[in-house]
Amino acid sequence: MSSRSRMLPSRRGLVSGALVLPALMLGQTRSLAAGAPSDAEMIDNLTKNREAFDELVAMVRADRRLERVDDTWTRPTNPATIGVTPERITLYRTKMAALGIARGFSAFRPDGAIFFLVYAEGTTVNGRGKSYVWSETGDFSESSMEADLDPLWATRRRRVYAFRKVDGPWFLHMNSY
Repeated sequence: MSSRSRMLPSRRGLVSGALVLPALMLGQTRSLAAGAPSDAEMIDNLTKNREAFDELVAMVRADRRLERVDDTWTRPTNPATIGVTPERITLYRTKMAALGIARGFSAFRPDGAIFFLVYAEGTTVNGRGKSYVWSETGDFSESSMEADLDPLWATRRRRVYAFRKVDGPWFLHMNSY
């Protein structure tokens, strides 16, 4: 087999990509075209789709060693090394896109909190984002707990790491660097 043929995706990979790409594009279109969703929009989405959000949490907790699934990459880079199949990654991406989670999840905090990244703009050194967070403890001592993140978002202030309690183990989160 030539090195060129090893670089081409398999037929199954092409079919999976063809099925998930439109869903991912829909989730990202909202984020990129309309800007960050308001707290009310995010809370409404969480409330209406609570069962689907809870299913995602169960999946992430079952795949404990899977730290990150984004729209185009994962951590670890090859999830098969920890027993997570490409089909499972596709399922994550499909479910997240349907819920408007454009940038995947992050689950590597020692406290077990899971961040579902809805919106991001800029870079890691000069950017900001909004997320849903599932946390059993709700201990975010490194940040502030706010009644409403929207006014804080509107200030465009840098160096913000804030949470808003929604219900049970669910929170909204915003950060800016």
